[in-house]
Amino acid sequence: MNKKIQILITFILLFTNLTQAGENAAEITTAPFGAHNRWPIYNFTQYLYIKKYDIHVLGTPDVSEWMMRESQNLVEKIVDALKNPEDRRKFAGHRNFLVTDFDPSIPGGTKGHRNTGGNGVSMFNEMLACATAVDTLYPDAPPVMRAWNTPVHEFAHAIEFTLGLQKRSDEVYRQHVPNYNPKVAREYFTWSVQRWFDSSGPKQTRDKMPKWEYNFVASVFDAQNTWKPKCKREGKVYLPRTDDLKIAAAEDRPAPVSIGWEQVEAVAGEYSQAVPLNSWHLGTISVTKRDKQSNPQMLKWTNKAGRSWRLEPDLKTATLHTGPDNPYHDSLKGQAFYMAFDRTSPGEPRVAGFWFQGALFLKQNARDAIRR
Repeated sequence: MNKKIQILITFILLFTNLTQAGENAAEITTAPFGAHNRWPIYNFTQYLYIKKYDIHVLGTPDVSEWMMRESQNLVEKIVDALKNPEDRRKFAGHRNFLVTDFDPSIPGGTKGHRNTGGNGVSMFNEMLACATAVDTLYPDAPPVMRAWNTPVHEFAHAIEFTLGLQKRSDEVYRQHVPNYNPKVAREYFTWSVQRWFDSSGPKQTRDKMPKWEYNFVASVFDAQNTWKPKCKREGKVYLPRTDDLKIAAAEDRPAPVSIGWEQVEAVAGEYSQAVPLNSWHLGTISVTKRDKQSNPQMLKWTNKAGRSWRLEPDLKTATLHTGPDNPYHDSLKGQAFYMAFDRTSPGEPRVAGFWFQGALFLKQNARDAIRR
């Protein structure tokens, strides 16, 4: 090959890589007037724009830059993969909203919720992306690695509604799916899209799809397009359940460890179960008595239901013993709060929560610190 041509090709490739890197590193800005036209009560302060399709990506203040860029990339690549150019044009004006668990910008935030997709809109929860998570409907089920199937799944809802595929989907899946359940009719296409983009685990991928399912999804997406999300995290991002289990013991009664008064002092604060189901699953630990050296000698747990009982710290075992004023005192797992610590950062382990009655309660400010 002519040397000049080689140099020219090298320059073109270098320029392409730099251009792509620049696009991937687009500046996150404040949303322009009119970009945020939905859920005005939510505080979306971060903004990225997919100019190619006139798609807006908006995030609340707690959403990481990683999630902003990854979501921008995912939405753009999935729309790229649509087979029909006319279908791609239908996403002009689409809003992709990003939130976090217990998002302070959103009233009444709860763990694991707020994922949706519809005509012109989609919403992803950062805490369910690239992470081990529990099923929102079945929180007691074992946690599973959901990887990118939450954002892919929710954006698939947006595709089905935006392109008006509901009737076709119903006909196809009703004909081919054994024990077809009309109550979850809107989920079948999204599950297929997860498999199409290899986002449902190694046993459910595009190459293992039945022929009828492959052909149906291939009528929507370009089969020659082999893009799939890599789910790579950049920066410090909180992984729910995965980090919860790292910062806490793997068992509901951790092995005894010794702690100091500084850590007992840090116990004071607000706590909640991962998925609080009632007011007994949220509460506050406060200091009620100190010794002559001002060390916290006695503490008190008060839940949102208004019930409270005393807690006596044990430095040798990192536990807070309860007394007869605790209604669960007769239960083996109810005789103490077993402290759980964040061991994922350098330095002294910090209080991250406690186990009580076999349930993990996470400290609110510890959760916020890990999230950031």
